[in-house]
Amino acid sequence: MKNIKECLEPRYQSTIKFVIIIILALVLIGVLAKDKSYNINLSELKDNTIRIKGEAEKIVAPDVASVSFEITRKSKSTKDATEYVNKRIKQLTDMLSYEGINQKDFKTASYNVHPEYNYTKGKRTFSGYRVSQRIDVKIRDLDNVSTILTKINQVGVDNVSRLKFFIDDDKEIKEELRKKAIENSKQKAEKIAKDLGVKLDEIVGFSEEANRDYEPRYLSNMKLAGAKEDAVELNQAVIPVGSNKITSTIYITYKISN
Repeated sequence: MKNIKECLEPRYQSTIKFVIIIILALVLIGVLAKDKSYNINLSELKDNTIRIKGEAEKIVAPDVASVSFEITRKSKSTKDATEYVNKRIKQLTDMLSYEGINQKDFKTASYNVHPEYNYTKGKRTFSGYRVSQRIDVKIRDLDNVSTILTKINQVGVDNVSRLKFFIDDDKEIKEELRKKAIENSKQKAEKIAKDLGVKLDEIVGFSEEANRDYEPRYLSNMKLAGAKEDAVELNQAVIPVGSNKITSTIYITYKISN
């Protein structure tokens, strides 16, 4: 009894071999595509270039905190609403100064005045003016963050939000990481060139990704531990500081030769 190979005509055998080669090539391309430490595509090979990814990262403790708070008031007249908001804002900024916050570290982020209406059975009735002011504050002494947040709530605010911890000046750290990422790319390029049996010539391209890892988390519409409406005594807010990851990702394109 003839086996399958003997039964197949020569022309079908060559077709099957060709299909198998194509499948193996696609599998190999898929494996290379999954390795993002470098990439080599057909268009680049035509130009005799390879594009190598370089990476570096560093975990850094933040040195500054920032937070926003808002005072809002609704009244029949803008004068009454504005006077109330101004009085509360002054109480808060005086408290911040007393706690050692420099005036350059708190500023008005927004100020709004708008009319509000009630709607009943399709009829609009004026209900008053709402005035709101939002202040952004930088806290440079991280040991004082919980105290500041608790006292802000004790003075009385309508909203505390967008608490974040970050590095105030990370320029030097980013420059350091960029150098390490470039060195990482060079090391990878040398190894890949050796494995491919080619030589690295001149650098013909460079690009850098935006730092996406370094995005401090926000605590939105935060409520302090133990806070209640019109409360006089509050528990101390518990605020973990954590750490931030700063990364640098670059791509260098090398011209290659045999």
